[in-house]
Amino acid sequence: REMAKRIFERKFEKIPFSCPFAKFFNRHVLEDVVFFQREIGEIGNQKVRELFLLALVSCAIKGSYLWKDGNVLKVNVHPVAPFRKFLKKRVLRMIKEAERFKGAGKVIVKGGWPEKTDLWDGTIDAVITSPPYLGQIDYGKMYGIENWLIGEGAAIEAYLGPEMEGKYF
Repeated sequence: REMAKRIFERKFEKIPFSCPFAKFFNRHVLEDVVFFQREIGEIGNQKVRELFLLALVSCAIKGSYLWKDGNVLKVNVHPVAPFRKFLKKRVLRMIKEAERFKGAGKVIVKGGWPEKTDLWDGTIDAVITSPPYLGQIDYGKMYGIENWLIGEGAAIEAYLGPEMEGKYF
């Protein structure tokens, strides 16, 4: 909560940037996204930084003009909420949820094929698979904005490798 207070009290500062996805954003929203992307990148605590980054990605996509239509990214111009207010509300809600579930479980992200995992029977509460249509959809393109926001430029195939415990993206 203290970090949220500090970040949202910071005065907006226009930062020069280059974004290959600018057409999917209102100019003011994109400037806010880049500002908060930098602020979040300076958070020292990895878990706190990743929580804020997840909120940023979620809000940036919802506050964009992006419309994913199958394997095509389209621009759908519509009114968007003030980004700072939207992000602050999302971060505070995520912090509240994280505090509520603190210590309730462990997240393990594994890449590769399910048949080759070393997980025991009865130890899994949820399984999320991605990508479900590998080879049919260009996930590098479809999630390019999200990858740009978190600073990952790797293609989706790079995520099919070894286990990444504690890495949430």
